[in-house]
Amino acid sequence: MCFRSGSQDESKKRGTGFGNGVKKFSSSGHKHETVQRPLIQAVGNIEAVIRVGQKIIALRGRTSSPGKAAEKFLKMLDAESYLQVAMMCDGSDEAIILSQYTDREDVDNSEKAERCDMFLENIARLFHNGGAVTAQGTFTRMAMDTLQRTLTFSVNGELFSMGGVGQPSEDVVTTCLNHMKCWCRLARAIVEAEFPDFQVVMAFSIFNLGSERLEAGTKFSDITPKQNRDMERLCKILDVDLLVFKEQFMDHRALAERAWAKGTDDKLMCWREALARNSARPEQAAKHPHSELLRVLIRFGAWKASTSGVEQSFGRLALKGVDESHRANMVPDTEQWVFKIAVDYKPSMGRAQRQKLITDAQKIWVEVYQRHRRRSGERVVTRQEIEKKRSTCSEASILRARREAVRQLPASAGGHALHDIPGWGGTHAKEESFQRAKLQARRVAACLDGLLLPDEVDADLRDAAEAEETRQLRC
Repeated sequence: MCFRSGSQDESKKRGTGFGNGVKKFSSSGHKHETVQRPLIQAVGNIEAVIRVGQKIIALRGRTSSPGKAAEKFLKMLDAESYLQVAMMCDGSDEAIILSQYTDREDVDNSEKAERCDMFLENIARLFHNGGAVTAQGTFTRMAMDTLQRTLTFSVNGELFSMGGVGQPSEDVVTTCLNHMKCWCRLARAIVEAEFPDFQVVMAFSIFNLGSERLEAGTKFSDITPKQNRDMERLCKILDVDLLVFKEQFMDHRALAERAWAKGTDDKLMCWREALARNSARPEQAAKHPHSELLRVLIRFGAWKASTSGVEQSFGRLALKGVDESHRANMVPDTEQWVFKIAVDYKPSMGRAQRQKLITDAQKIWVEVYQRHRRRSGERVVTRQEIEKKRSTCSEASILRARREAVRQLPASAGGHALHDIPGWGGTHAKEESFQRAKLQARRVAACLDGLLLPDEVDADLRDAAEAEETRQLRC
């Protein structure tokens, strides 16, 4: 409590405006956000954190457990550790963007491969290209600007300082970047192991839409080498004629792209619309067959990465449960409708779906409670609301600005997998070996399931698959 209130008070005094100060440094092992958020707040409120540490020592005593912890923290704080934490915040924010997308119940499988590539590209821009240091808006840049000033503080009579003119030094920046390059190498190994390109769900990327995805010189009429391999994999697994599928895919692709450009948020709905338009009349359907394409699209619509929808629905009902005082004034069917709306609504749903749900809810409201009274005039907007909208120092606005700054960085030069990075040690190598072993185990399992293409299976992999099959038979 002392830490939370002190941090908020010091943040307000110093006018940083970054969130509401650091509430706590504790975290939950299963929630990555609880690790990242206090570190982000500390980067933006480092002076307040230092003063709170001094207060804890003064109020609780230097011999108490909180006092000893605060003393240890303040003595280890220097420019390098502060800058390193800021870089970790930049890296963890990119990781959270990817993990939050893949953890969604309604994740779009056509975008999953692109999202993984985007994550690897962004961390390469930040740390291999040095964009985290140069781009305004990143947490690293925020820390470097803070270190331009000298921060002086005392701990039990001993004087400490960090920052100043010309700080942080080039050596400190290089050391921190090297640590993050090691992390980038491990992050790449983890992504390759968790989202292998031979996985069926990654092959559905052929149904992704949007002109912004196309590389320079690529047209919608082209099939890229990656798309060709994904098509081969899907047709092999689903027993679909590859040549016929390619022809039907390209025949309907332009209409699907047009539906996407009009604002349809669901990729599957865009492809369904393309099929419907090309088969509106019998003579038109004869010219544009889609039998093989439809077989693959059905699997694309049904293949979901998560099966926790029922549990999540119960969780939403528990949160949106009707209060006892309200239930007494409801007609019998109202609670049922309230629960249905709570289950149906998802923050990630498209604009058309959201508007339809709102319209249905308004109709139900009118049936139950009659029409609401109209305002006699315009609603008065308070000064606090205006200032809140103009605020650019809230956590949400700072995160948006940081992510936009990363998007504006120039493309990386392909330095994702640099070797011989200074700082790479035995612990890094052990983790990388673990991820490589996991990837190999999944490749062997894919070989046994018949998911690999012929040129992806060599003699060593075939032997490993036979050994694994023998082991499974013995068990």
